[in-house]
Amino acid sequence: EFEKSFRNMYYTAADVILFYAGKGVGQAILEEIKEMIGGKPIVEDALTNLSKICVLRGWGGVLFEKIGSGAIKSVLNDLRINRFMFRGILTQLLESLTGGSVEISSLTENSNVIVMKFSEILSEV
Repeated sequence: EFEKSFRNMYYTAADVILFYAGKGVGQAILEEIKEMIGGKPIVEDALTNLSKICVLRGWGGVLFEKIGSGAIKSVLNDLRINRFMFRGILTQLLESLTGGSVEISSLTENSNVIVMKFSEILSEV
């Protein structure tokens, strides 16, 4: 109901607002992961822990798969949070870890796949 009301108030700007709210959540999740593992995680560890956090918080499942050099695909299973918020979470988490920019594919309402392309910093991952 919240998301429906939010969209009625802000129309298409709701996706942008939710994306940036997700970036704040992504930073908090990164700090949580750092505490869990006792230091700065590498990308693979962060994504594995993010997948676990999504399940524990009831957000649904997400599987990550490396595709080529500098790209990761995430498959969303029954995602129960807004897709744009999840996109913001991923963006912030990965930008914080790599210090580089992250390009994430555009999302459609029925899409359950997000492809993330990284700057050269991640080409060795």
